[in-house]
Amino acid sequence: GDYIFNGADDNGSGSSGVLELAEAFAKNPVKPKRSILFALWTAEERGLLGSRYYVENPYVPMEKTAACLNLDMISRTWDKEKLIKTGRIWGTKIPQETLEKINIEKFLVSSIDKSSQVMYDTVKDCNRFVGMSLYLRKSEGGGGSDHAPFAYKKIPWISFFGAMTDDYHTPKDSIEKVSFDLLQSVTRLAYLTAFTIADK
Repeated sequence: GDYIFNGADDNGSGSSGVLELAEAFAKNPVKPKRSILFALWTAEERGLLGSRYYVENPYVPMEKTAACLNLDMISRTWDKEKLIKTGRIWGTKIPQETLEKINIEKFLVSSIDKSSQVMYDTVKDCNRFVGMSLYLRKSEGGGGSDHAPFAYKKIPWISFFGAMTDDYHTPKDSIEKVSFDLLQSVTRLAYLTAFTIADK
């Protein structure tokens, strides 16, 4: 038609985060003990085709894969009203005193592998250096993002995710709405998490 889906947040933000991570690891003279594979998956919207293909045809055997860190929609901030509504959808009532403590500009909801306490502890520990208001939702996997095929293969995972907005899957998902501060903070947290896991 007469409009363009720019996809700034979904998923220009996650894709640019992966590229920044790759550059940061390449420039750091200190290397972790394990290798790291950077991937930009194709056709997530058509049924996770790229990530599903990868786990069935891996570059590195899946039994040697330590973790999957997924960056999807990491550049939009929450507002408290949307957070309350989303909490209801999750079946969670967010107390008013908790809402007042949240720094909404640095608030991050991320789904994380329910079975991996190591992943959970690593992300929480790394966040001490980034200072996100972090809520980790323990999950058994699945869902519509590219961590799901790894979850089904029992690979420990985390899916970093910003806010769900009304611009999701519309032409309104444009770059002027991106929070570059949030994008930077999430990418830093992903970097520290990836380095820590890869250095074990």
